[in-house]
Amino acid sequence: MAINPWEALMYAIRCAHIVGSTKGAAVTIDDTVRLADDKGAMTLYCARERINGASHYTITKDENEFSKQVYWLPWKEGKNETATIELLDRSGAEFFLTSSMSGCHFVGCDSVVMHTAPGFAKMPIDDPVDAALDSINVLSDRLGRFGFSTDNTFILSPSTGNVAAKSTSNYGNSGGTLNPIPRALVMGWKLDKQWFFAYQDLTIDTNEHAKWKKLRG
Repeated sequence: MAINPWEALMYAIRCAHIVGSTKGAAVTIDDTVRLADDKGAMTLYCARERINGASHYTITKDENEFSKQVYWLPWKEGKNETATIELLDRSGAEFFLTSSMSGCHFVGCDSVVMHTAPGFAKMPIDDPVDAALDSINVLSDRLGRFGFSTDNTFILSPSTGNVAAKSTSNYGNSGGTLNPIPRALVMGWKLDKQWFFAYQDLTIDTNEHAKWKKLRG
């Protein structure tokens, strides 16, 4: 029987939480057209293949035997895409997934996760992470009476630029070619009423390529 790629992905993400940085099969998302304007819970499929002798996963809307209910948080130019943990719970999704990152930031806490555009800013704040945290605090003030918590904040940023110093995690920052473009994606899964998040550094030709690392949980 073929290996279920969703189960393999969950195993890789879980290993990142238990033993630390873990090499895995690289993940590609077919989001260039059909997923670009979507957001929220949807059925997505995952296919496993061999590319240049290495395992590779492609997540897509193309139907195959391996489907999962996934909460999709895309990238949108000039804004932040946000989902509360309560919304993830109510969606019934088994996985969480961002679109591919190449300069985006992923910011979260106990109650919300946010996928920001590379240049997202909220005047008079020019720094994208400061702007994202400010937006989370505004949301916290509005939803605080519903148990909203900003504890355990985490910030995933590209290694380039001044913003990296404020991050709890960075992608695209270890060896390889001269100034490679930082690339990553974030996945999460729910276990015993808790959402766990990890990221895979997909920066080409670096020592960190295809490694899963813990974000939250």
